[in-house]
This record gives sequence, structure tokens and C-alpha cells, in this order.
Amino acid sequence: MASHVGKVLMEKGQVSTDRLRKLLFELRDTGSPACFRCRLLGKMWDAGFGRVVNVSGDALTLYDESKTNFLTIPDIKMIMQFELDQSFQDFEPHFHYGLTDS
Repeated sequence: MASHVGKVLMEKGQVSTDRLRKLLFELRDTGSPACFRCRLLGKMWDAGFGRVVNVSGDALTLYDESKTNFLTIPDIKMIMQFELDQSFQDFEPHFHYGLTDS
């Protein structure tokens, strides 16, 4: 039942913070070419996509190859929305996914 609920929420563009955390680990661990960008609470969208280089506790570090700089997000719960630049698993490219607390 839980996987069905997760699928329905994802179809509506909503992803749990636990599923986001799992996605970030999978992007890092598989070496996927898919890059990630997000919009933080009270902020605009980041300009570029970044490769997931570290996920530690609630912190996330991305590397933006176009700007050759790192972006550290101290707590993924600060993320309001995110998108990928190419498809990965059940995630579509350039689709804005919102986060839920569950």
C-alpha cells in the first residue's frame, strides 16, 4: 500500500523528503549523468543544475560544472521544489517536483 501511495503522490508531482533523500543517494552512488537543481524556501530557482557529490545526514553538496563551483545545502528540508535535467528511474526531466513531509 505504501508504494502505491508514493506512486500516486509522485504522479501529482509530490515527493516525500525520505524519497528525495533516497533519490540523492542513488544519483550519487550510480554515477548517473542526471543533474539536480532546486528551489529553497524563500528563494528563487538555482540558475544551473549540479551533480550530486555528497549527501551527509541532512546536508547536500552539488557541483555545478558550468560555473565550476560547489553548492552546499545544509538541510534538505529547506528544499521546496526540485527537478532533474534528464530522466532517472521514475523521475521525468524538467518537471518541478514539490516536497511533502511524509
